[in-house]
Amino acid sequence: MQIRKIMSTPPVTCREADTLNTPAQLMWEHDCGAIPVTDGDGKLVGMITDRDICMAAYTQGRTLLEIPVADAMTTQVHSCSPDESIEAAEVLMRDNQIRRVPIVDDTGRLVGLLSLTD
Repeated sequence: MQIRKIMSTPPVTCREADTLNTPAQLMWEHDCGAIPVTDGDGKLVGMITDRDICMAAYTQGRTLLEIPVADAMTTQVHSCSPDESIEAAEVLMRDNQIRRVPIVDDTGRLVGLLSLTD
């Protein structure tokens, strides 16, 4: 079975220039712990987690409204294509100890999100 059949769409996203308040609010509203970060063209440029937000606020001693997402996000992101198999995603998640995988098309645009619960 292909990833496209079980991935979540459309993915909830934020931008690099947003402040950490934006992904924190999105996580609260959508009951999730990670948000993909995209550029103006919808291309995946990173991921931000609830832990990233907490640690950035703590280590920088600033409020969430003062810290840009770009200062706290992870830029080394593992992703899959919607046409890959669920088994391939499972191996990627297991080998890299990750619970969420952004799904991108051939141009790098974010099209979905796959999580362990899917």
